[in-house]
Amino acid sequence: MISHIDAKQLQDAHDIFGDFDDLPPNPEQAKKLRLEELYDPAEIKRKYETALDKRIKETDVPERMQLSAESFLKPSVEELQEESEWIWRQRKERDQVQVIKDVLQTYRDELFEIPFIYTYRKHVYKDALSKQDLWDICNLDRQWRYMNEQKLRLIKQVESIVSQYTHFGFITGDLRSAQSLPEIEDYRGFNDFYQALVAAGQGQGLMQKLSAKQIYLQKWVQNRIPELVEKLFLRPWEFADNLKHNQLLCAPPEVKKNIRDLAKEYLGTMQDESHVLMATTKYAAEELSMLPIMRRLIREFYLKHALISTEPTSKGETELDVFNPSYRVKRIFKRSVGTFYNDLWLDVKDHEAKGFVKVKIFIEKDKAKELIARLLACYTLPVEANADEIPGQCKVIREETLNQALKDHLFPYACLLYTSP
Repeated sequence: MISHIDAKQLQDAHDIFGDFDDLPPNPEQAKKLRLEELYDPAEIKRKYETALDKRIKETDVPERMQLSAESFLKPSVEELQEESEWIWRQRKERDQVQVIKDVLQTYRDELFEIPFIYTYRKHVYKDALSKQDLWDICNLDRQWRYMNEQKLRLIKQVESIVSQYTHFGFITGDLRSAQSLPEIEDYRGFNDFYQALVAAGQGQGLMQKLSAKQIYLQKWVQNRIPELVEKLFLRPWEFADNLKHNQLLCAPPEVKKNIRDLAKEYLGTMQDESHVLMATTKYAAEELSMLPIMRRLIREFYLKHALISTEPTSKGETELDVFNPSYRVKRIFKRSVGTFYNDLWLDVKDHEAKGFVKVKIFIEKDKAKELIARLLACYTLPVEANADEIPGQCKVIREETLNQALKDHLFPYACLLYTSP
């Protein structure tokens, strides 16, 4: 007992040091206290002392590979083989598939980094690859994993559609064989349209919970527009089969009644038969434009035949002189979309945004006519000029539907895919 310390001094000590009962009885107990109990969580994170940090320290795998979650998803034998063949094709078949597969197994399964593989695992690639080749394979591996992840996620969604629309059974198999992101993107529109159609069919009385697209699809469903489409147009899976074989294997339905009279039977909440036929054409055009085979055909056509021209604005006329590094974008004349490389196209878009050039993307009329003629040959029967009224009406509405699908959906889709920055 320290008798010469008065009450005021004891209070001052208490104010400074707190209650002695809060202190650990000995240093050993202090060590056992968890960091979380002693420090703020933000401070622990800043000092790299979280549970994740401890796991990274204790795991014998390079830290950056641990931080990449997909690195721990060990590939199956089938996946590794598929990826090896895909990388082999991307590299223009310069290597042996087995060598690429061995490198991928070391990288993805054993989780060794490229510098380590190059230095200590030369027996894996048998000096057939340079360090740059190994890095190229690593970069292609990232691309393939992202593409494969997108594809597998989309397959699950498409399978739910196919279970309800059994005529589209071939879609899932075709999607599994997709080998690039643009090919996978061809199936996304199909999935979005039919998912929205399913939601619209199930959303009776719940329109406030539906998207704008689902709302107008619901209105069409309520007015039995899909039923009228079946009576007037080739079914989408039949059209897909015709396109696949490039001939009219499946003929469109025979219409025996005047189309306007037929439309009156589906008025529902619509004003007149003109509105019914307008809705019918829009619905059929969307159906056609969401077919993956149709999207692929238009995408390939666009890449080959779409042309780009630029002309300078008054501002660009003076700014883009011969000494300007971007003089090349000043006057481009009918250059194919497929010949643009990223650097040039980014330069074009940048100077368009700055107001230096005007960009025009177009397809020459004779090429567009050839495309439409090819599609019509797979979509409808030829009609003579002096044909009866009903076949003539069918020809007009089917041509209008096809043109609408191209103008409103397919060409904008291809343009967005290949000419967005």
